[in-house]
Amino acid sequence: MTSTYKIENLWIGKHSILAKLNNTQPTNLSINSLKFTMTASNQILRLKIRDWEESLYEIDKKIVPSPLEIEEELEPFMDIGDIECKIGIFTVMLIAHPFNIIIERGGQTVFNTCSEDKDHNSIKFEKQNIRISTKLYWNSHLYGLGERGLPFHLPASDQKMALFARDCWSNGTENSYSAHPVYMEMREGKAFGGFLRNSNAMDVSLTKTNLTFEITGGIIDFYFYSGMTPIDIIRQHTSVIGLPFFPPRWSLGYHQCRYGYKSIQEIQTVMENFKNNEIPLETIWIDIDYMQNCSVFTFDEEKFNIKKIMDFSNQIHEKKQKLVVILEPGIPIKKDYAPYTHGLEKDIFVKNENNENVIGEVWPGKTVFIDFMNPKSKEYWNFFVDWLHSKIQVDGLWIDMNEPSNFLNGEGVEYRDNLNNPPYKINNANRTEPLYYKTLPMNSIHHKGLKEYNVHNLYGISQSIVTYEVIKEVKQKRPFIISRSTFPGSGAYCGHWSGDNHSNWHHLAMSIPNMLSFQLFAIPIIGADIGGFNGETDEELMIRWMQLGSFYPFARNHNAINMRGQEPYLWPSVLETSKKYLTMRNSLISLWYTIAYKSSKFGLPIIYSLFFEYPEIEELYWVDWQFLLGGVLLVVPVVQQNSKSVNGYFPPGNWYNYETWELTKMENQGRYLDIAAPLNIMPVFIRGGKSFFSQKGEVLIEDTVKNSYTLTIALDLEMKSTGDFFCDDGDSFVNDETSTFFVVNAELNGENEFLKIRSTGRFNYMIAAKLNNICLLGDFKNEIEEVWVDGIKDTSVEIVKKEFNGNLVGFVLDNLSVSMNKEFSIELK
Repeated sequence: MTSTYKIENLWIGKHSILAKLNNTQPTNLSINSLKFTMTASNQILRLKIRDWEESLYEIDKKIVPSPLEIEEELEPFMDIGDIECKIGIFTVMLIAHPFNIIIERGGQTVFNTCSEDKDHNSIKFEKQNIRISTKLYWNSHLYGLGERGLPFHLPASDQKMALFARDCWSNGTENSYSAHPVYMEMREGKAFGGFLRNSNAMDVSLTKTNLTFEITGGIIDFYFYSGMTPIDIIRQHTSVIGLPFFPPRWSLGYHQCRYGYKSIQEIQTVMENFKNNEIPLETIWIDIDYMQNCSVFTFDEEKFNIKKIMDFSNQIHEKKQKLVVILEPGIPIKKDYAPYTHGLEKDIFVKNENNENVIGEVWPGKTVFIDFMNPKSKEYWNFFVDWLHSKIQVDGLWIDMNEPSNFLNGEGVEYRDNLNNPPYKINNANRTEPLYYKTLPMNSIHHKGLKEYNVHNLYGISQSIVTYEVIKEVKQKRPFIISRSTFPGSGAYCGHWSGDNHSNWHHLAMSIPNMLSFQLFAIPIIGADIGGFNGETDEELMIRWMQLGSFYPFARNHNAINMRGQEPYLWPSVLETSKKYLTMRNSLISLWYTIAYKSSKFGLPIIYSLFFEYPEIEELYWVDWQFLLGGVLLVVPVVQQNSKSVNGYFPPGNWYNYETWELTKMENQGRYLDIAAPLNIMPVFIRGGKSFFSQKGEVLIEDTVKNSYTLTIALDLEMKSTGDFFCDDGDSFVNDETSTFFVVNAELNGENEFLKIRSTGRFNYMIAAKLNNICLLGDFKNEIEEVWVDGIKDTSVEIVKKEFNGNLVGFVLDNLSVSMNKEFSIELK
């Protein structure tokens, strides 16, 4: 039995389908009349099933966009039977009775609710128990469905995995801080994706034969992405939920934090130690330590008093560094406390069923919780963030505990209602904990009567949206926000960190699949706490984590109170490797910034799984211990203890060692190679066919970007290379008229045997620094003797051969003086 519904009425248009479904076996719980709709653009198909009266909860499109509504007139289809029709590039088959859905793309079935299990209803629709299930195939490979502590390639299991925001780092299948009902399937070298636009608590079951969603409410609202590549899937997902935000340039530097800095003086000492040891440090973060009794919008009167912290803020900004502080949504109940009394006046706290403010407990004690879905919350948040900024000039905000977290179970009482105890119990915390476990009661009431039961997973994104809009108004610059709880669409407003991880090798390794998953979730600004948050770190672990962390999009060292310090200067060996790799990161700031710009403009990831670029290589589907930065640099970190080498996969093409330029050539197919990786080295390789700009890395990004540019050109097997470059002032809202973005192409002219390098694009931001060097990597047969710039021979250029183990691996061209403010053409003969 695959469904108890049948098609009763049918209407069809050019791009849309509408059907009325009736239940042939109604029960007291079932919803017996359903509205089924399908709409499509060329690449995306939307499938929606809801009650015919449209009374069930659906996510507000102001929080998560909902494109592809029916906008055409439909004609009734009189012959009610199985039908097959073309919508966009999809072929859709609707089975009339029992009702089922089969979707094909390019001759490949990508969604199929038909079940051979007579005891399994693949489509079930009750008010508090909705199920939809699709077939999987022997060669299906799935990704996504997080946040949880699993490999990037999801393992098949009979265990139900909950999607329900929860204050806990996941060590496996259990649910964690964020909820992303988003998946990508790889099969036969082709990618297909799905996004279930539903914010209710749900389970996902991934077996060898089926992918099943069991949902506690709302509606079925799927967006299907046709692919065909993983990059297509990610871009199509961002076209639905919104493009990622573009972070300010400084935020791509290194950040230092810890829970437990005891005073401003201690933080100043930490910053002085960074400076004295010449370790790059862009931003200092302050946890709840700065607050009076852990209460937001206050300062500890003794250790972080207002004058001390104002002076501190002025000092670090004079030194061109940045400051980020933490904020939380729980407001302590104090009669003389302005955030509480002001919130009472505006009536912006979450209510219980008695129309009283829900009272929970977090760090400051008894608290109420801001309802960020209430439009008045923006004015409230704006007032206090503006006050905070006027005192200490915060450059970004860290919003935490926004699952929302609660130290009580609900309000600390027993609940017997069907919202807190629905008939279907998800596998919350892997032990079917009640939904109100360590969070708000599910019968809590938000603006317009919305129940926590329906909107719990939206709390983090609703706070992120309000915070983003507030920072825009307060600072008049691009906001920078890191949020612990996220949902599809959050990436348009914030980045994410993976929460309270542990100082161990497993969590070091698992930070990579987490980072890859969040590229799929369209939240590319992501990182783990470098060194681990909980537990005691050690020297070797810190070396390897500082190396890997230098390639996190969000690179922050953070650890817990009462744990040993893990600032990188505390061990000589960690100091050495940190200086090396953080300076490398700063030297590559133009590459990082360009990649982040393209992510915000075109919906591209920042970190690439290898199969994102090589989807035809099935061997790569499991590889989640190495990755590509922007498709340009191959990073092969060491994530196992006592390892002095690492086994890395090299796809077909040219791969150049970042430090030595040694060429690893894979002409026909890729393979694994053992790579030497002593403690002071994390292997990084430049991908042949890619070009990028760099500068001499300084301790601060603001100083780095003043230095002259080096253009690195890594030639592929065909002696070609391409790259791009974006630049603006670093934190203004992007405008084509005030920014520079160009592409640079390099290609060997076979007839005359010279290499031509040319840039094309827009040049609207004036850059003082010039292109002074070109590093040319390739399998050269001849030497370079002449350099021509814009048609004129430049005799001042010094041409230096680069060799490794006696072999020619490239050339360095020194003493160029090429403007970055207009198109240039360079010929090497």
